[in-house]
Amino acid sequence: MIFEFEDRNRALNYCVTYAQRLHVIEESKMENILRSNYIIDEFNHDLAKEIADILCKPDSLLIMMRSKAFEKECTITEKWFKTKYVVNELAPELREKILSPNVEIRNKKLDLPPKNNLIAKNFSILPKDKEYSKKT
Repeated sequence: MIFEFEDRNRALNYCVTYAQRLHVIEESKMENILRSNYIIDEFNHDLAKEIADILCKPDSLLIMMRSKAFEKECTITEKWFKTKYVVNELAPELREKILSPNVEIRNKKLDLPPKNNLIAKNFSILPKDKEYSKKT
């Protein structure tokens, strides 16, 4: 299957996406519109803490597991795709580990990765050498 105008479609979608953002970005930050989807310039400590607190509650946690081994346990069938699934409460032991994690990190080496020795260090431009430029 071949789409004749696929490349143009991607460019069009890209333009439309950013055109939709024009009215929500301040004029002083317009030069950063391309990176606006990926970077937050102002850190909001209270908002970050609020989000972290929400994410750390087991009540708002959803763990999905997929395996043929669970096939016999699955008793509910999804309406549209007819896939079978089951919903279980978290085991008390797992819930306790989530609420009060005890991670021993003293024996772990938490450090930066080793230095990359494959990165070039000399970027100077060499003078032209007529010997290497000869046509053979």
